[in-house]
Amino acid sequence: MRRDELFISHATPEDNKFAAWLASQLMLHGYKVWCDIIRLKGGQISWQVIDAKIKEAGKFLLVISSKSRHKEGVLNEVETALAVEKKSSSLHNFVIPLIIDGLPYDEMPIQVRRRQAIRFNDGWASGLRSLLRTLAEEDFPRLEAPNTAAIASWWASYAGTCDAIVAKEEVYTSNWFSAQLPQVMYVHRFDRLNTDRNLSHRLEETRTRGFLHQDYLLSFCSAASLKASLGDTVTIVESRLVRPADFLKQGARGLPPTVARNAVVNLMKQAWDRWPKVSSLHAYELANGNKAYYFTEDDVGTGRVRIPGNRGTGRRLIGQWHTKTMRGERRIHYWHFAVEVKPCVAPFIGFIFKPHVVFSDDGVTVWDSKDRMHKARRRRCRHWWNPEWRDRILASLAWFSDCQDVIRIPVSEDSFIEVSTRPIQFRSQVSYRDPHGKPLVEIMGEDDEENDI
Repeated sequence: MRRDELFISHATPEDNKFAAWLASQLMLHGYKVWCDIIRLKGGQISWQVIDAKIKEAGKFLLVISSKSRHKEGVLNEVETALAVEKKSSSLHNFVIPLIIDGLPYDEMPIQVRRRQAIRFNDGWASGLRSLLRTLAEEDFPRLEAPNTAAIASWWASYAGTCDAIVAKEEVYTSNWFSAQLPQVMYVHRFDRLNTDRNLSHRLEETRTRGFLHQDYLLSFCSAASLKASLGDTVTIVESRLVRPADFLKQGARGLPPTVARNAVVNLMKQAWDRWPKVSSLHAYELANGNKAYYFTEDDVGTGRVRIPGNRGTGRRLIGQWHTKTMRGERRIHYWHFAVEVKPCVAPFIGFIFKPHVVFSDDGVTVWDSKDRMHKARRRRCRHWWNPEWRDRILASLAWFSDCQDVIRIPVSEDSFIEVSTRPIQFRSQVSYRDPHGKPLVEIMGEDDEENDI
């Protein structure tokens, strides 16, 4: 028997949202999945069916939460899975616990307490990466491409039973902003023998925007402009003009399209990071090595930043709250909205603005503790839904552009990248009902002593 199916065990209905998300993500990665969420509208699944599916599965993914650990149905499935694993010597690491809230290890079901659990409570995306890595290391069977038919079938049945889906046309706003590159860029070839070996450091020191590949220097700057900033550091022997759109599609002599795309993305990132309006902000280094630029009172004041064309409304990009110590002393803390900017050249040329929130005690210096930051983010942003995040991104764009329609970022002495301050929108034939109550993620460690100012 070929055991190529992942069985997802979870509490119903408490953990349905997570189970549905996990099932869809695993199918998108080419895995065959069985979960009671994937069923026909109005259909009931008998214990005999569940029992048979567990016995045929290749992995038993046990979703553990503070709600599921006492559920009789879940515990029955665990007992069956452990019995299956015990009978088959070929089933290694058959039961994989997935913790989705702050449940301590010693409160896990006793049957699986000694198992190595994968935590999703620090972020569903990071937990999924760990699970996919585990499946890949064990060479668990998967398709090279997603099974689109299975996904479509699952979605049709799930959407049919999900009252959050509404048959209504809707326009959705993204965090993608289109950009217009200069009409031309330069492919400079330099003489290696007569060029400083530390050319890359020289480019950094002089803040000259350029991308090095072998003996090519790609830039929006002309040879004369490079000579003026780099001096004798580089000896250019040939310069060619190319149109960025053609360069991205076809590359150029000695430069394949992959190099062309990397070069343009890199030049766009350099332009953004070295733009004085950006570099004047404080930067926070993220786990992925990128920088998120955050706002302080010196940058935006204490009031709202107006969003043009939004009926005069605006959003704060910095705020504060206070806590009280055991002695009754009042301490002030600050939250700062931050943006991480990622250039892209496909499926469009533009920038993706990813929102972040960081925290400080003095209005400037970000906390060192990642754990403290994570918990504060869960508390302070628990009521920030899509409109709040969207409007704060738009407010930051308004600040960068001085409330203009475009942001003009210099890439040379006389050329600019023009970024639209209007986000790219998408039209959908379906909509959804806004959720009520708590967000999808659990709120951790709420403190009644804290009050917003």
